[in-house]
Amino acid sequence: MKRFILLSIVIVLAACTGPVDKDDFFVDTRVGSNRTLVVLLPTIGGEGSFYESQGFIQAMRDRGGEGHYKILDVKPSLYLNGRVVDQLKSEVIDPARADGYETIWLVGTSLGGHGALLYLSRHPEDVDYVVVLAPFMADPITLDAIQDEGGLAKMGECPGIAWDYACNMLVLIKNFIATPGNERRLVIGFGLDDGFAEQNQLLADILPQDLVFTVPGGGHDWNTWKSLWDQILDHIEAKMAERQADAAGKK
Repeated sequence: MKRFILLSIVIVLAACTGPVDKDDFFVDTRVGSNRTLVVLLPTIGGEGSFYESQGFIQAMRDRGGEGHYKILDVKPSLYLNGRVVDQLKSEVIDPARADGYETIWLVGTSLGGHGALLYLSRHPEDVDYVVVLAPFMADPITLDAIQDEGGLAKMGECPGIAWDYACNMLVLIKNFIATPGNERRLVIGFGLDDGFAEQNQLLADILPQDLVFTVPGGGHDWNTWKSLWDQILDHIEAKMAERQADAAGKK
């Protein structure tokens, strides 16, 4: 199953060619009351509306997250040669920074998680935090080559047989996490029965363990992702409460 899912995504991306047009990338904005922006990248289906229909936006609001939300529709063709990064930067991230947003979160699920990691690897200075749920990370050959090297932590340069595009992205992510101050800017969640669980574990192994969230028996589906999202939001809420308590105690 794991290889079938991975190969299916690789085949889809390889088959998607042609120029970008205005229908390839659509931004739907939900306006909140503060200067935090949450950008949500969709799965391979490309429809960001699932984030709202599956309760992701409401879950944030239930916990006091009255930020601005940009829910993206992204055609899979934009992932070819990483074009999604340029589109995201020029149409969403750069305008948001110019508008004075103080904090930017990038959230991606499945193929959207791949896009979020790709953006982080290329423009780490642009976003403050990244959350990826069951991200597609690389093709089977690249993943096997990384496993043979002993995992991301032990791998130096990309093995010669690895898919350069995906492998280089993962090396950049590894270097990003290893840079002091960055280790808590990336969060991952996945179901333990997900077809991507093994590859997701490669990333989980190099992250602080309190930033790794799992669901026993969870698969590659919205029920699992919503459960993970709730766990992550609860963790963030608890950490914020701790900081507020610490700050109050120092007064």
